[in-house]
Amino acid sequence: MSPNYGKFWTPEEVHSTFAPSNEAVNAVRNWLVESGVDESRLVHTKNQGWIVFDATTKEAENLLHTKYYHYTDRISGFKTLAAEEYVSHSFSEI
Repeated sequence: MSPNYGKFWTPEEVHSTFAPSNEAVNAVRNWLVESGVDESRLVHTKNQGWIVFDATTKEAENLLHTKYYHYTDRISGFKTLAAEEYVSHSFSEI
C-alpha cells in the first residue's frame, strides 16, 4: 500500500498542482486581448483553472469561428444556445 493512501490534499494543493502553466495562461490572455477582449473584462478564477469574462453571442462566434443557434429540447422544452461545430485554434506559444 502507498504511504500516501488515505491522505487528502488541501484545496490549495489541488489548485497549485493542477493549475495551467503561466505560459499557457499568458498565451490565452494574449489571444483574447489580441482578439478584441479588453483585459479589464478578464478574471483568472481563484482555483487558477479558468479565465472568464462575459461575452455576447456575437463575440463568442467571432472568437470561436462558429455560429450559435437556439435549440429547444423536444421532451423537456428546455431552451439553450449551442454551436454545431468549432474551428480549432493552435496555440503554438503554449
